[in-house]
Amino acid sequence: MTIILPITPSQSIIKQESVQVEAPQVDADTQRPMASKVFSLCGVDTPFDPDYTLVTSHILSPIALLSFRFSIAVYALVSIIFSIIWHGVVLHDINRWFSYFTNICFVGLCAYFWVSSFHTLSYVLALKEYGSETEKPSYALQRWPRILQLLHVLLLTTIFVYPFIVAIVYWVLLAGSQTFETAFYTWSNITFHTLNAIFSFAEMLYNRYTPRWINLVVLVILIGCYLGVAYLTYASQGFYTYDFLDPSDGAGNLIKYYAIILAGVLVVFLIAVGLCRLRDMLLGRRSGTPPHSDEVTVQGTQEGKTVPV
Repeated sequence: MTIILPITPSQSIIKQESVQVEAPQVDADTQRPMASKVFSLCGVDTPFDPDYTLVTSHILSPIALLSFRFSIAVYALVSIIFSIIWHGVVLHDINRWFSYFTNICFVGLCAYFWVSSFHTLSYVLALKEYGSETEKPSYALQRWPRILQLLHVLLLTTIFVYPFIVAIVYWVLLAGSQTFETAFYTWSNITFHTLNAIFSFAEMLYNRYTPRWINLVVLVILIGCYLGVAYLTYASQGFYTYDFLDPSDGAGNLIKYYAIILAGVLVVFLIAVGLCRLRDMLLGRRSGTPPHSDEVTVQGTQEGKTVPV
């Protein structure tokens, strides 16, 4: 006869041990190496803008830079609103307004100055709260997703190039008897075809950013996208935004203007990069400390410590 005796847990001689294995932490950028390389090539590194090149100046203090950008942002927005109202109420051609490269570029310029004003304000406020001897102040864009950082950098690159293309093409190829025919046309052409380039040059002089070479590819792609908009405008509204886009003058003539515009983009981009490097060489020092910073005394636990503001 076989007797089976139950074994209680206390009688068991087998001890079970649990082994915890921690999975290695993988950085998000190592999981997406290609995306990370593209971001870095376009100037979106990690950490982003450690030298504060987008919110500081060799010439102006952060508060003065904020005032400059905000003033242009307000003027640009008021100009856009007034122009749209005038074209809609007086000229009755508002349906054409957004078809012109000039107006699209000016909207982009306006958007940039509003966004850059916000980030400069964020930096100024961060400086006022800065009280640690080990931490560096950070502004909003440094904490935003990398895709938004990339879009900001690309938008700034367009500001360095397109306004000059618009001004050159207009005053060399398009200006005529109607340019100063009325007070509105005079103001509009000066604002959208001259002040745009002045604003762009001033921003190039006052900030500390230098475009990356790869961004030139984006500029060319955007020009190509606009050509699609121009021909869609003709297909839907029956007019060419710029006469030299009319293929009825011959394919050779059309290709010639395409080549001139692309060459203009390349030349202006090279000049912009050269001016930015010359600006940094003559006006500032490339370091982790923002240049031209006023000194203030932080009161409280860090009394007597000076930080840039």
